[in-house]
Amino acid sequence: IQSFTLNYQVNQGAVQSQNYSLNLASGFGSTVSFSIPLTLPNTDQFSLRCWISSVNNLAADNAQKNDTIGGVYFTALNTGTYNIGTGQYFNNLTEALSQVQRGGIAGSVVLQLLESQTGHFSLSTFPTVAGSQLLLTSPANNPAILTPNSAEPLFALKNTSRIQMRHLVFARNALFGNSIQWLVQAEKCSLISFSNCRFSGMRSSNATTNRLVQFNNCENTLVDSNTFEHGYGGLHLNVESNEISRLHTISNNNLRELLFTGILANVPFSSTAWHEQLVIRKNSLFNQNQPNQNSDGIHLQQCRRFVIEGNTMRGTIGRHAIFLQN
Repeated sequence: IQSFTLNYQVNQGAVQSQNYSLNLASGFGSTVSFSIPLTLPNTDQFSLRCWISSVNNLAADNAQKNDTIGGVYFTALNTGTYNIGTGQYFNNLTEALSQVQRGGIAGSVVLQLLESQTGHFSLSTFPTVAGSQLLLTSPANNPAILTPNSAEPLFALKNTSRIQMRHLVFARNALFGNSIQWLVQAEKCSLISFSNCRFSGMRSSNATTNRLVQFNNCENTLVDSNTFEHGYGGLHLNVESNEISRLHTISNNNLRELLFTGILANVPFSSTAWHEQLVIRKNSLFNQNQPNQNSDGIHLQQCRRFVIEGNTMRGTIGRHAIFLQN
């Protein structure tokens, strides 16, 4: 090849073309650069197509497909605050999380909810650059309320890290209130935190539904200054064989009117796993109504290197204020 024209097109925009002359033998390659830099959209997905034409000034190629490459790509959210609500940067939370899931984040990204939302929300492993973190929040004086529209967990995190949630309300509703097992469920996550949030369930005697928050095989978590209310259970830490549950800090939370255990570190029957390095400090547990007779304020199973201090428990208790097992 002695000459050709290189072309590219972003979405359905104008085609950019540039001519090149070189001596390229069969089986070899070369790198060329456009004099006009490629400009990509700031957010969401885009298509990029690149192809060559006019090879050695010959007529059009009858098999042009093998001269063309391209695809659909997603861009990351850069450092900044992105408002969510009607007419905002993102119209709803589902749209915002979809962008994060596909394109990832590059820096410290704040998603700020300006309106309450209904749905099933989730995040799993998404692209990031080193040091990136994601904060999902809403105004402290007018927190957004998240409610479910299905029997799935209201908010599910899986295999994610460096996520903070602040000033949010996670609430069951009459339609799906007794059919969701967990309001919030995190599985195999690290460096996640919930602060100044409210987790609101419904008083139910059903042990398999109406639970509030579960961390399953997680590490490096912070649960601080939240309210857990009216669920079957409050905060549930679970670890399975050959998995990790460690470095959990649970502090300054209010747990009230729960039918079962407020803070539970659970290990499945016959499992050899352990919870390690738990700090449970300055939490307040209160029940005016009678909870389940087998419930405890704090119940830890197979834990080592833990601290329990400065917690208060008032009202009625089903079995123990603090129960340490194995």
